[in-house]
Amino acid sequence: MKVINREIIKESLEELTNLQKTVKHPRLVNRLIMLSLLKKDPKLSLKDVSTILNFDYRTIKTWWIKYKKGGIDELLNWNVKGRKSWLSDEQLKLLKDKLKEKDFKTQKEIAEFIEKEFGVRYSQQGVSRLLKKLDTKNRNPS
Repeated sequence: MKVINREIIKESLEELTNLQKTVKHPRLVNRLIMLSLLKKDPKLSLKDVSTILNFDYRTIKTWWIKYKKGGIDELLNWNVKGRKSWLSDEQLKLLKDKLKEKDFKTQKEIAEFIEKEFGVRYSQQGVSRLLKKLDTKNRNPS
């Protein structure tokens, strides 16, 4: 197996540990743990790290390549985008305004309003996610 050059890891173990506490996306913590393991133990290979972290070898290798290419900034770049909303930005604004002025009792009522007003059908779970995305006070109607 190819020997990896650990000298390119510029961050100290302490810095990597502190970064683990501050990263915004929890999935990025494993990337920092990977660097910590490699920094800590010169005998570990990427394959060993993949076994320890329970990730596919290709995933660990991809993370390592990202780090080699662009350092910590590239490694911690979370470039995953969620699915586009079924409602336009204008419709989302109208919904948010309506949620402020009308007291919906249930998420089913909200789903019915969305279907009647915008012609888009949402499940109760979809409404729940939408309310979370909109960060509304009506998050918990049953």
